[in-house]
This record gives sequence, structure tokens and C-alpha cells, in this order.
Amino acid sequence: MKHTTIRHLFCAALFLGAGHIAHAQFIWTNAGGSFALSDPTNWLGGVAPGNGADLAIASNDPLGLDMGSPFTAHSLTINSSYLATVAPFGSETLLIGAGGITNLGNGADFQLGLTALNSQLWSVGTGTFTLEQSFEIQSGILTVSLGTGGMFAFANNSGLNPTWAGTLAFTGDISATSIAASDLSLSAQNIGNITIGGNPAALVNGYLVAAPSNPGAVPEPSSYGLFAVGALISLVGFRRIARARYSKVNA
Repeated sequence: MKHTTIRHLFCAALFLGAGHIAHAQFIWTNAGGSFALSDPTNWLGGVAPGNGADLAIASNDPLGLDMGSPFTAHSLTINSSYLATVAPFGSETLLIGAGGITNLGNGADFQLGLTALNSQLWSVGTGTFTLEQSFEIQSGILTVSLGTGGMFAFANNSGLNPTWAGTLAFTGDISATSIAASDLSLSAQNIGNITIGGNPAALVNGYLVAAPSNPGAVPEPSSYGLFAVGALISLVGFRRIARARYSKVNA
């Protein structure tokens, strides 16, 4: 019995340890100076991350993806006072998992293709997020929360190629110039999958804004309304017939 309990505890420890490793946080410093993600000397602690890791940026030096294939991060955090730049060595792309992106610093410049895999939150804070290359939402709802003064910019080519399966919801402190875009960066299909403060988005003078409502529009008549109108017409017609018959009888 004692050995069984010890065995169970050991297995549980292995399981918890594996879960921790799967989402261990790796802090980017570029101490080695090669700008390469695969270089262990560029990471605090001397260990390079693998797919599924939580990444944290603690350097203004660009983080270069150099694996020759897409890299998946469970989450990305920009630490205080830093601006994150993520770029490819070749044609690499970055996929973001359910952990999302949190900006505690000055924002991020994504110079490579970026994909949100599923529902998640991106907290822009007061920084600026720039998407320079293709951008795709594979499923679910990507919520982007802007803080006071925060900005989000779709550069050319950021949304024209992929067809989004998910939706993009902007929330937070949003002004008429918080979300920069153009018809060169977003297709009509992309814009149709974007909401701002819960309202459909519209492209106006180089910025995405909440589409204005149309309070003057005449609503479509409901079946109940049509029934009520028909009943009123029938009642008026009945009264006219009854009045005519009464006049004829008493003539």
C-alpha cells in the first residue's frame, strides 16, 4: 500500500512537471547577440524555447525566428519598458495559442506572418501593435483590448490574403484614430468579421471605426403588424357595409 501511494505521488509529480514544461516561460534577452530564437544564449537561463512555450520579451533587440518552419507560442508577454520586434530569418511565421498577448511595455512590431489559433485576448495597453505581414484568425473570437492611448495598426498586406474563420473584437478605450487600416491592408471580408465596442466595423479615412447606426430607417413590418392592419381594414369595411344596409332598410 505504501509503495502504491509513493508510485501515485511520483506519477502525479511527473504529470505536473510535464504540464509546467509545456508552458514554461522563456525570457528573451538576446544576450548572445545572434538575434536567433534557437540560440540558447539569447534566453535567460541558457535554454531556448520549443513550440508551446510562453515567451516574454525583455530586450529591445528583435526576436528572430530561424527554425525554417512556423513557431507556436502559447503566449507572448512584452515586459515593462520594452518594445517587442518579432521578425523571420526566412519565411517563418508565428502562431499564438490560447494564452494570447499581453503588453506591459511599449507595444510590438510583428514583421512576419501572424496567426491567432483560437479564442484569446490581446491586451494592447498603452502601446502600439503593428501587423506588417499576413494576419489570420483560425477560429473563435480574438479580443483586442486597447488602453488609453493604445493603437493597433494594420500595415499593407496584413489581412488581404487569408480568409478569417474567426472574428476580431476590439474593446477598451477606442477613439476615431485608435485602429489604423486601409483597403490595401484589409479586405471587405475581413472588415465584415470585425466589431468595435460590439458594433460592426467600418473603414473611414484610413481608420476602423464603429459603423454608425441608422435610426431613421423604417423597420420591416412584422407579421403581427400586417395582421393588425388587415384586421383594421376589415373592421372599417364591415362598418361601411352595415351602415349601408341600415340606411337601405330605413329608407
